[in-house]
Amino acid sequence: MKPRIRERLAQSFADPVLRALVTVTAVSRIGREVFLTVTVLFFTLIIGVSAGEAAVVLAVSSACGVLASFLGGWLADRSSARRLASSRPSEGCFWRPMPSPTRSSPPW
Repeated sequence: MKPRIRERLAQSFADPVLRALVTVTAVSRIGREVFLTVTVLFFTLIIGVSAGEAAVVLAVSSACGVLASFLGGWLADRSSARRLASSRPSEGCFWRPMPSPTRSSPPW
């Protein structure tokens, strides 16, 4: 007899690695959705762009993220993924550190 879905889920979540993976994925998804919601509100209410323009900005940024993930996968296939993850900014990595803020108060 096939185990019921609740039993299968209970067995799956008994594994601590899977439980951690599901928890981190859920937190990441929730954080991304909150970020996207707040971004739309920021663009429309604070910056003053229309909802259509905000949608275009988010669509273009999402498309850039998809293209960057393909580029990262292609680079990982061509060289070691460990080498890509551990490369320093001075060695040609795409990441650059943010400059430290010069003001003590917010710009607004």
